[in-house]
Amino acid sequence: MGALVSDAFVPSKTPLDDRWSSRVPPHRRYGPEDALRLASEAAGGRKVELVIDLTNSTRYYDPAAFEKRGARHVKIACVGKDAPPDAVAVSRFVYEASKFLADQRGKAEKRNAGVILVHCTHGFNRTGAMLVHYMQRARPWPRLNENLAEFARARSAAET
Repeated sequence: MGALVSDAFVPSKTPLDDRWSSRVPPHRRYGPEDALRLASEAAGGRKVELVIDLTNSTRYYDPAAFEKRGARHVKIACVGKDAPPDAVAVSRFVYEASKFLADQRGKAEKRNAGVILVHCTHGFNRTGAMLVHYMQRARPWPRLNENLAEFARARSAAET
C-alpha cells in the first residue's frame, strides 16, 4: 500500500482472497478488506469508493468483496511486465478516474470525498504508468519528472 497520490489515488498491490490463504503465511496475507482499511488510513480516513483493477487476470479475488463494502469495482485488463498499458486502457483509466472525481466534487466537504484504490499485481509498473498518465492529462501543465517523482514518493512510503 502506498501513500495518497494526487489527493485522490492510493496505489496498491493486488489483494488476494481467502482462496490463497494456504499459499501465503498469515503475517503476509492481504485481502480486499485489508486493502480498503489501509487505503482509507493512507487517505486520512477518507473512504475508498472506487477500485480500479489493472491486472490481466480475474483469479485473485471476487470483485463483490469490494462492492459489498460500498466500493465500485472497475476492471481494466492490462498486459503485465511485457508491455506498457495500451492507449485504449490508458484512455479508459483516465475516463473512469475523471468521471469519479467529477462526481466527488459535489461533496460538501473535502474530507467526505472518496478515494480511488488502484492496483496491479505489485502496485508499481502498471499502477504507476496509469497514475502518471492521469496526472499528465489532468493537470494544467504536464510535468513528467514531477509526476513520476510524486508516484515514487507515494510508493516508497510502502517500503518503510
